[in-house]
Amino acid sequence: MVKSSFEQKKREAISEFLCGGRFLIAGTAAWYGQGLDLGQTVIYVTTHVYNETVEGMHQIKNIPGRFEFIKTRFPQTPDIEFWVVDMINNYLGMDVSVPEVMYNLNNYLQVGKINRAKLIQNNTEFGLPATRYLIEEVLRGEVYSSDKGRAFGSLLYEQIRH
Repeated sequence: MVKSSFEQKKREAISEFLCGGRFLIAGTAAWYGQGLDLGQTVIYVTTHVYNETVEGMHQIKNIPGRFEFIKTRFPQTPDIEFWVVDMINNYLGMDVSVPEVMYNLNNYLQVGKINRAKLIQNNTEFGLPATRYLIEEVLRGEVYSSDKGRAFGSLLYEQIRH
């Protein structure tokens, strides 16, 4: 896949900002680039830059947009299962209900678009507590209930507070 001139400039500017450190560009463009649709409508567009050294919102050179640098672990080569986990980790930035996420994720598993074993591995390694809960419920074949929605919401609330 050939990257656009803008995408290449963005990658170079981020690499320079991070002094050549390892990084992964994530966020809405990455999710849609994987063809992922868990029922979401993006509320705001943010480019997440996962890296090993820098935290916070930064403006990068002459590159437009919001860049949220997040110091975290991330895979060397992300697969679609990582992007599912990442998308659910960032659930609050999307306009989608818990039942929609569960339903669509279950459909992806049923048709084989998502590999169950890889999803479990990525969820264990990169999922936030609320994400791990939701994905584990889907993997168990659980259907949405208001109790599960409340549990997911409570876990999200705890993540935000800490």
